Amino acid sequence: MNVKELKELLEKYPDDMEIIYEIHSDYELLEAEDIKIVPAVTKGAWIMRSHRTMSAENKRNEKEYLGFPGN
Repeated sequence: MNVKELKELLEKYPDDMEIIYEIHSDYELLEAEDIKIVPAVTKGAWIMRSHRTMSAENKRNEKEYLGFPGN
């Protein structure tokens, strides 16, 4: 999903509906500061968290994602 698709999806919901996310066995209210730009690398079907010891090839393939909290 990209930001455009997310915006289109959110248009279907009431403006005053609160947003929650899973955290362990419960939920937490989503706050604006919970959403961050995060560097990561696509590796096949999954996305690897960037770290300072990753290979030069992974570093070249690093890009930014809009990250939401979760477990």
